[in-house]
Amino acid sequence: GKGGVVDGAIESLNERMGLNRIAINMISNNPVLGVGPGAYAYVYKSHVPSGMDQWLFTVHNEYLRRAAETGIPGAIAFILILMGGLRTALRLSRGPPTLLSICATGWFGAIVILMWMMIWVPWNEFDFNKMFWFMLGLMDGAQRLNPYHSKTKSNKLNPGRA
Repeated sequence: GKGGVVDGAIESLNERMGLNRIAINMISNNPVLGVGPGAYAYVYKSHVPSGMDQWLFTVHNEYLRRAAETGIPGAIAFILILMGGLRTALRLSRGPPTLLSICATGWFGAIVILMWMMIWVPWNEFDFNKMFWFMLGLMDGAQRLNPYHSKTKSNKLNPGRA
């Protein structure tokens, strides 16, 4: 019945919160440099709070994993990259109605969805990372090749160029 579904959802949420606690322990023990990129899976068991008795695995929250692996400065840099991607997609979507502006609207939505997924889904697989970085690369290339953008946005590094 519904009790089993609700109980299962609560149990899953509690397990994820426990995995988050492990990641927070790692971050508090290594706030500046983290434990090293890719090292989370090898060291997380040494950061399990005493008395924790639950299923153990790598954290499902990508933001916490990045902070644990690269330190708080690395996590901030990652969030700034995400925000830059959102800003680029929004800027490209505001151009005249072209294939580029339509694609940019889709890119914006995809980044928002990926940012939400990073809270709940572990990015241990290469596929998520491929999709994310490829999309950011496409947007950067589109921005550089977009004639509308280069005509309407002044170049702050070279004020003589419009």
